[in-house]
Amino acid sequence: MVLEDRNAIMGIHKGETCVIIGNGPSLSDVPKEWLDKYITFGSNQIYRLPYVPDYYCIIDEAMLHNCLPTLREGWRPKKRMFLRAEACIEDNYYIYPVVTRGFSRSVPAFVVMGGTVTYAMMQIASFMGFDQIYLVGVDHHYPKSMTGVQEPFTSKGKDPDHFVCEGGEPYFEDGKTYARPADTTESYAEAKRFFDQYGIKCVNYTKGSRLHVFEKGVI
Repeated sequence: MVLEDRNAIMGIHKGETCVIIGNGPSLSDVPKEWLDKYITFGSNQIYRLPYVPDYYCIIDEAMLHNCLPTLREGWRPKKRMFLRAEACIEDNYYIYPVVTRGFSRSVPAFVVMGGTVTYAMMQIASFMGFDQIYLVGVDHHYPKSMTGVQEPFTSKGKDPDHFVCEGGEPYFEDGKTYARPADTTESYAEAKRFFDQYGIKCVNYTKGSRLHVFEKGVI
């Protein structure tokens, strides 16, 4: 894609509402009919649920490696994918995640990783013009994988940190290695500052969420 094409997504959803779907266990409490009212963003292994979001994103390198086989087999969101450029998938709107502070105002140039794919989806949503962003599945709590030193975590047994997949399997099955989650509260606070500055309303509808940066709502 040339630069002009990549900028074409700027403001295309101006004035609309979207839902950013996290991968927490509370997703089991979110009615599909509620999600169907809105444009949605999903990420990582959301394809293991009987639900297809409008937009889809991966920023983590290891997660991209895990998910690429499914994407190459043909799974797609309803509208568009936002994957790291090295995915080398033709219909991808490639993104460049960077490790820094801040909140990107130009998604074609870069997105700030912020320690969580949810933060990247917030940047994409704001660039596309959404002025109301709702959160679900953002439990902000990792009772299993967040314990211990910050090094790759190898899953074993039940996975209470993520949603249970359609067939009852854990999100991360035994032997899967992934980066331990970090405390991303400050990233969300940075997003809140940006949203307040530009008149974007963000409401956290996640049942039992430990993320208290944003206004809470109940479905």
